[in-house]
Amino acid sequence: MANYDGAGDPPAANRRRRNALMASTLIGLAVAPSAAHAEGSWQSSLSHVATKYESRRWTDRHTDANYTTATLGGCSRDDGATFSLNVELRRSRTALPDDSYGTRNVNSCTYQQPTVDWGVPTATGTFFNRYLHYDFGTISANPVKAAY
Repeated sequence: MANYDGAGDPPAANRRRRNALMASTLIGLAVAPSAAHAEGSWQSSLSHVATKYESRRWTDRHTDANYTTATLGGCSRDDGATFSLNVELRRSRTALPDDSYGTRNVNSCTYQQPTVDWGVPTATGTFFNRYLHYDFGTISANPVKAAY
């Protein structure tokens, strides 16, 4: 052992520690989440809601290039009648009417979990979904998801 004076760890032990640290760093980088994941998402349910019910609100800062989506499943009208269900994406604006990014039909959510999208909204801000169906009666759905 050339140049080893007995103080501290021997050079071979230092190399083993350094190699182990480098290997764990490389493994950590390999499994780190990528930037391609959505900026945010949430999951909830609807229970006995009337038309124009609004979801929780979220802030989309567009730190990614992912579409804004809504997914609904297990939809039913509480009186058992057939129904038409649409989801509207809206951006909240203080002291001005909200911006609408359009409605998407999710009628198939009774038996499936359709996902609808609005692309990437052109503005940042606070968004919410509004659920539109007949003016009478209430609906329920589980799950209700949004990703942005």
